[in-house]
Amino acid sequence: MPTQSRKTQTAFRLDDNLLMRARRKARQQGISLNRLVEKAIGNYVGEFEFPAIEPPTEIPEWVKKLSEHARPVTQEELDADDRLAYIYSK
Repeated sequence: MPTQSRKTQTAFRLDDNLLMRARRKARQQGISLNRLVEKAIGNYVGEFEFPAIEPPTEIPEWVKKLSEHARPVTQEELDADDRLAYIYSK
């Protein structure tokens, strides 16, 4: 679950038709237009910060054997997958 963060008021321009549809969608979902926009942007950019993963004290043998068959991950794959990049950064 994302942590509460400071909110910043901002202004931007939207197409009238898009704004009308967004307001309708927010009403249908029973949420504010602001929350609908936050959710949409959050889904697009990746809303959640991934927590640091604590490694186990001892790595099981079966996990070690998995790494024998693993192939290197390319930079393109890391660029395309935020979660994979996060795991490799730890």
